[in-house]
Amino acid sequence: MYRTNSDDDRELAKSVRAYKQVLANIIDLNDVKAGVQVWSFGVTLGKMLVSYLESPDTKDVLDATSGSNFILVKDIVDGYPKYSNSRFERTVTPLSQIYSAWESDCKDLTSFIKRKSYEELTAVVKETREALLNAPLSSSGNKGNLTPRPGAGDNVTEVELSDLEAKLNNL
Repeated sequence: MYRTNSDDDRELAKSVRAYKQVLANIIDLNDVKAGVQVWSFGVTLGKMLVSYLESPDTKDVLDATSGSNFILVKDIVDGYPKYSNSRFERTVTPLSQIYSAWESDCKDLTSFIKRKSYEELTAVVKETREALLNAPLSSSGNKGNLTPRPGAGDNVTEVELSDLEAKLNNL
């Protein structure tokens, strides 16, 4: 739906797009007075942090008394953020020395998760179905006027409109 000529379709696609996100309670060492903050970051940086936690050499880096500060270095490479220069400090400073109220100020991260009800999800599926089935004809005569995104390669599968309608009806 992102690739149709309709602004409404693109807005609908944005509203149902699934994406992975990692949330964490942090204390920004450049603004300790701000206290505990909730930080949202993508899967790439999340995997990097998990790799530290899984390593026997660095598994205790997040321990409140013997862990290390994480230095986030965000570089922009080809227009995309890269965090490969991020690292944990070698020195250890107990969290209570940095911000004494850290434990009581930590946020419940589950409260940030937005879940849609069954009814909301059903409505979105119905709107998506209608938008796909009513999309304008492309020059090839197929409904949808969809074009593969650059680099999609073998991940693009063509389906007959009747097959798509049958699949959408089963949702």
